[in-house]
Amino acid sequence: MENVQIVYIDDDPLSIALIRNFIKHLSHITLHTTRDPNEFIRIIKKNEIALILSDINMPTVSGFDLAKQVKQIPEKDDIPFVFLTASNPDLYSEAYKLGAVEFISKPVNQDLLIYKINIFSQLYMQKKELEENNEVIERLYQKMNMFLNIVSHDLRAPLNSIYTAINIIINQQYKEKDKTYFYERIKQTCSRTLTLVDDFLNISVLQSGEMEMEFDEISLHDLLETIQHELQETLNEQHIKLSIKTPVGLKLYLDKDRMSQAIINIIYCMLKYIQKPNKIRVVGEIKEQSFTLSLFAKLPEHVDKTSIRTHINEVLNEQTFNINSGDLGLFVGNEILKKHGSEIHLDVEYGLQFRFGLTMEN
Repeated sequence: MENVQIVYIDDDPLSIALIRNFIKHLSHITLHTTRDPNEFIRIIKKNEIALILSDINMPTVSGFDLAKQVKQIPEKDDIPFVFLTASNPDLYSEAYKLGAVEFISKPVNQDLLIYKINIFSQLYMQKKELEENNEVIERLYQKMNMFLNIVSHDLRAPLNSIYTAINIIINQQYKEKDKTYFYERIKQTCSRTLTLVDDFLNISVLQSGEMEMEFDEISLHDLLETIQHELQETLNEQHIKLSIKTPVGLKLYLDKDRMSQAIINIIYCMLKYIQKPNKIRVVGEIKEQSFTLSLFAKLPEHVDKTSIRTHINEVLNEQTFNINSGDLGLFVGNEILKKHGSEIHLDVEYGLQFRFGLTMEN
């Protein structure tokens, strides 16, 4: 069971010693004790208290007054009070109005006290679990809205483009070579749309923890050359060269298809920011039995590097719900790398650089 913190205030040092002795064997309980009302309030404010044990009749302040003070502390006003007292039961109605949930008569019965503490500890843990679940639900709800907004905006544009191109072909008299141009536009737009859909599906699978990984020893150099061939047309269109410098014989333990997707997504992200024409340098280095792969390219001279760094780090750390379709691929790529025991590190000091480590053994 997770550690639960309790505070007990009483002006009688013998009562404090007795209660401390009663529960010393409860390993999941941390007991704070004090005779000073000011120290009591400091403990409440400083710690995440699950239960308050308090005497009622004390020289400088009553337990009822302390209950009123705790009620005024933001986010502490719902801490349950249990009064340990030999006071008149006629006072109980007043205490209940102040938030008291239980009374235990003095002299305190050890078994009864432990039973009450365990009950309130369980209630506290259930409350925490419920709060955590609510936070998860809220985050998922925000993500759902974010993805729906992206879908409605970013899928509409390519679909409209495809629809327009088809209508032009149908309704206009074009020579075959002109039609080929529109066919190519449709093909490219479909490809981008499928990539976006894949990113949505991958995020869904990653978030659910259901993405299956198939690890094997893979030649990274061969994998990078395959990626280069696959992206060649896109890179040529944007006047980008891809330079690969990695150990030819090196084999790494990874999921070939997923790693390919992660690297491609990183490259597509770089294309949004770097100047053109340009060269993306892919360099692999071995240092002390660890391998690091970095992708680097120059940024435009007057670009706001701070803004780029902030935005990309927010995407990588999932700190923003303003992720657009262009960011989804980078987010997915980083999640895939986490499945490989790694993650993307960003540097924009001399250009745009993404780097990550990969394991050299299974």
